[in-house]
Amino acid sequence: MPFRFIGIALVGGKSSRMGQNKALLKLPSGISLADKALEVLKGVKIPAEIEACYLSGGLEGYPSIPDIVLDKGPLGGIYSCISALSSGEENLVFVFIPVDMPAITPALLEQLLFSLTPRSLVSHFSGEQFPVAIRVTKAVINLLEKRLLDCLERNFSVKAFLADLEILEAGSVVKVDKASVDMNFYGNFFNANTPNEWQYFLKESSHEC
Repeated sequence: MPFRFIGIALVGGKSSRMGQNKALLKLPSGISLADKALEVLKGVKIPAEIEACYLSGGLEGYPSIPDIVLDKGPLGGIYSCISALSSGEENLVFVFIPVDMPAITPALLEQLLFSLTPRSLVSHFSGEQFPVAIRVTKAVINLLEKRLLDCLERNFSVKAFLADLEILEAGSVVKVDKASVDMNFYGNFFNANTPNEWQYFLKESSHEC
C-alpha cells in the first residue's frame, strides 16, 4: 500500500532566544517563515504529494493543531499532531519541519521520503533531527506516550525518541547519508534560533540572489 503524507510545520516553541515569534519573521520576499514552511511542504510532488499541511502549536489565521501536552518541545508537537490527525492507518507518514529552518526545500524533503521502505518507521538525515518523516504505528505512538507522559521520563528530545525507536526495532530508523545529498543542499539544514543567526541567514540568502 503506498504511503500517504501529511505535512507539519512546527511553530509551537516560545522563541525565547529570538525575542519574538519566529513564525512571523519575514523573508526578503515579504512572506513569513510560517508561510514559507507551508509553501515548502506543499511543493513536495514525489513520491506523492503531501495531501494536507498544518502548523503545530497554533497560529492565528493558519490551519493549526494545538498542543495537547504543553512545554514538551518539538516532541510534544509531534505527538499532538499525530494524535489529532491519524486514525490508525499504518501507511500514513507525517513530515515534520521546524519553522526556523527556512532553507529547507521541497527537493530535500523528496529525497527524505524516497528513502522510506515498508519496514521504515522514521527517516531523517544523518546527524540531523529535522526534517523528519514519521510513519504512524501503534509502536510509535506508545513510545511517544512513554517519553512524554511517563512521570519517570525527563528527556523530551526528538533525539531520545529516535534512539528509542532504534532499540525497539532494528532497521526501523532510516538515516539518509548527508554525503549523498547534493552539495547545494548542505545549507538547507541551517537553523535560526537567535537574532544573530537570523541576520546571518538573511545576509547569506542575499548573496545567493
